[in-house]
Amino acid sequence: MSAKFVRKWGPPGNSQPPLLDYVQITAREWKEAVKDKVRSRVIVQDALMNDILEVLIEQKLQPRQNDVWETLIGRHGALEGNNDKARLACVLGLIKKETMQDMCYIHDIRNKFAHVAKPDSPDLIKKIRALSTVGDNKDEVTQANYMEFYDKAVGKCKEAVVEAMRQIVEERRPQGEPRGAGNRISLVDAVAGL
Repeated sequence: MSAKFVRKWGPPGNSQPPLLDYVQITAREWKEAVKDKVRSRVIVQDALMNDILEVLIEQKLQPRQNDVWETLIGRHGALEGNNDKARLACVLGLIKKETMQDMCYIHDIRNKFAHVAKPDSPDLIKKIRALSTVGDNKDEVTQANYMEFYDKAVGKCKEAVVEAMRQIVEERRPQGEPRGAGNRISLVDAVAGL
């Protein structure tokens, strides 16, 4: 599934993060998503995680140089996948290693959901047991409740990215400018509300 945030960028040098417009998927993807809500939820959450990681890294690496950016993170860039972006975010000090590992497991779980015929695969349960939110409760993860553990990990990762974005925005906020200046919703606020 190729769900993707479509966003508008402000003028060059803008201290505010990009603005969220909508999430775009194809009609075929929508029909498939309606058939299997759990599978589609995992796939869409992974696509959203990919996009927020991309925005986080781009905000950290401002000012943007389009040719370098496309080579690094663009459609066929060196860091096209979630795992690579999570590792880079960790190396840049934007997220903790545990969060990076959870993001990698979440992406691996997405791949299991996308390619495994049944969501009760032992491999899938094993991946979910590796999430930091499971902790010492590995034996408690079952086919009936594994999505609860998954959702906690996604929430934890999203909170870490939102906090990192807020720190970047705060670092760039001009002296004396009030927080949240302007009346349009920023991507940071949109991600925090997911």
